[in-house]
Amino acid sequence: MIKEIEAEDWNREVMAPEEKPVIVKFSGSHCVWCKRLEPIYEKLSMEYKEAKLLNIVIDKSDSNMSLALKYGIDSTPTLKIFYKGSNIGELVGYAELEFLKAEIEHIIRRKETITGRSTRSPSIQAAPEETGGEQGPKQEGKKDDGAAPLNIGDFTGSGTGASGGGEDHDLDIEDIEEQ
Repeated sequence: MIKEIEAEDWNREVMAPEEKPVIVKFSGSHCVWCKRLEPIYEKLSMEYKEAKLLNIVIDKSDSNMSLALKYGIDSTPTLKIFYKGSNIGELVGYAELEFLKAEIEHIIRRKETITGRSTRSPSIQAAPEETGGEQGPKQEGKKDDGAAPLNIGDFTGSGTGASGGGEDHDLDIEDIEEQ
C-alpha cells in the first residue's frame, strides 16, 4: 500500500530511523509519466514488502514544491530511496516493474556494501549479483549528497548522451598546457 504524504509529514514518514528502506515517489498532478507509473508503483508496493512506499505530489502545495526543490527534484517521476533518514539513491523517469525492482535492489545492496550493515530483515535474501560499488551516472547540476542517481533515460535511448552532437569533449594534456 502506498501512503500519500505532504511536506508536513516528511520528518515522521521519511527521516525517522526506520529499519527498512523508504521509497518516495515525487510526482506531478499533470505528469503523464507519473500516471503511467502509478499501477507499476502500486504493484511494487504489494510485491516489495521490504520497503515503505510513499508518494508526494509536488505541485499540490507550496511546501511540497519547496521540499522537492530541497531534494533536487527537477523531473517527475523521481523515486528517492532513503534509509535511516539518509538519501541512498534515486531513479528518474518511467520504468517497468522488473527494472525498478532490480535497480532498487542494486541501490540497497550498494548501501549494504559501503556500510557493512544490512537494510533487510533476516528472512530476505539479496539476489546473487555483483556489488562492486559501481555507481550510476551522475546528473549535471545536482548536488552530490552521496547518492548515485540513475537517470532511466540513459538506458532507454531517450537521453541525448554526454557529448550532445558528436563534438569532441575529451581534454588532452596538450589542451591543459596550452591554457
